[in-house]
Amino acid sequence: MSDSIDYSFNTKEWSDVRTAMVKTFTFEPEAYLYVAQLRAAGFQCFITHSYTAQLTPFGYGNIRLFVRQEQADEALELIERLDRQTPPEESFHDATLEDIEYERRKREPWLAVSPAAYILILLVLALFISGWLFRMASLLFQR
Repeated sequence: MSDSIDYSFNTKEWSDVRTAMVKTFTFEPEAYLYVAQLRAAGFQCFITHSYTAQLTPFGYGNIRLFVRQEQADEALELIERLDRQTPPEESFHDATLEDIEYERRKREPWLAVSPAAYILILLVLALFISGWLFRMASLLFQR
């Protein structure tokens, strides 16, 4: 017997069963994660339209998750709990100092530059304005 989970939809098994759609997904791996969580909790479920979602990029809500009608309320409660879970914080245990500095700089606002850069910008701006003023004054006094 294999250790893998069978995600396939068996029409004979589900032919006389009333089902309820409990969630839609954009991406197939997320749908499989929910199926695995529901099956681990004892729910019978399946997904549909996973192949269609692969063919139509960004086809929002194409993949559908179904459970037995009588299990729908309990499945929705579990799904709501799964939706509320936050992803774990990023771990920097094996990061180098360069990695940490890169992440820190990436999260800083774009205006967080050194004071020397501000001085340089002000000098360039002052030179531009003085050049423009000199040009205007020379045109004005030529008449």
